[in-house]
Amino acid sequence: MNSALDLLDRYCFTYEIEIKEMSDLPAIFKKKYNYIFLRFNETEEVVLMDRTRDFSIESFVKDSLIVSQKLNIRTVLSFDKLSEKDIKRLIQSNISFIAHNAISLRFLGVIINDISQPKMLRDFYNHNQQQILISMLLSSKEKFSAKDIQDKTEISIATVYRVLRYFTEAGYIESVHGSYFLKLSRAEIYEDAKKYFIIPIEKRVVIPPQDLAILNNENLVVFESNLDAVSHYTMLSSTQSDYGVIMSDLSNQLSDSNLKKSPEKEFISKLLEKEEFLYAKIDDINLELWKYNPILLNNKVDPISLRLILENSDNDPRIEEAIIDLDEYISLLLNNEEARVKFNNV
Repeated sequence: MNSALDLLDRYCFTYEIEIKEMSDLPAIFKKKYNYIFLRFNETEEVVLMDRTRDFSIESFVKDSLIVSQKLNIRTVLSFDKLSEKDIKRLIQSNISFIAHNAISLRFLGVIINDISQPKMLRDFYNHNQQQILISMLLSSKEKFSAKDIQDKTEISIATVYRVLRYFTEAGYIESVHGSYFLKLSRAEIYEDAKKYFIIPIEKRVVIPPQDLAILNNENLVVFESNLDAVSHYTMLSSTQSDYGVIMSDLSNQLSDSNLKKSPEKEFISKLLEKEEFLYAKIDDINLELWKYNPILLNNKVDPISLRLILENSDNDPRIEEAIIDLDEYISLLLNNEEARVKFNNV
């Protein structure tokens, strides 16, 4: 059973282990199988089943359907190595399973039918991976722990461990007695990671200045973004019109029962809609909805995230110059220990 969890960790699935009641199961089923309850991506609940003794796959599948009905939960079967024929049969029958050489979790949109060696599953980082990697690159510490990363990013410790495992397999870091060290230079890691970075902005909206006060009143983190944030690192002047807020904070605020059907809740709900909404007044401000918390250092947006935002900006000579300045600033931070320490302590 632990080998199934190891595979989930290797491929950086987001899951939590839960405790659930199994009183509805027949006693014989409790003897025949081991059970672990998991929650994927905060919404998908499953029970991972493993045989306590060897018997046919057909019987295993049949019993798993009974368990699913009794517990009203999706089952995922755990196997050792499967034959190509069995892998094909299980996938065609839409049976969710984790084996040493294959994974089929169609409800998560994942089928890996040939695990011969550790693989990097994603073409791009997810927001947790990107946030953690940036915090590692800009850290003033040569040695760090999962707790150090959690304190800086506020990401759950379980997710931090899974992401650090991911970067260990990528060859960026290594673990020694519970601490992590960089195997490559920060500049080398950054150069290799560039192709996997995502644009951290989900969408942009334009709102009147008074609406920004609504977000501040709801105790959300509102920060300078885009060109205003870039102005802290370059010669670009601030316009005092670019702000950012984190999408997950908006979602959490929206679920707060104390807001009920207030105007604030309606405004936040509108912000989270897929469609953008615009105002046309000259003094309006730009609000960017971020996929992750970019405030890693000194209450300022980190320069690597800002560099990614400017990547797809219009051909504005001022922005082109700002990109050059940001690249120089990032290079200094990655290559100079003294600069990193100063950056973290300003």
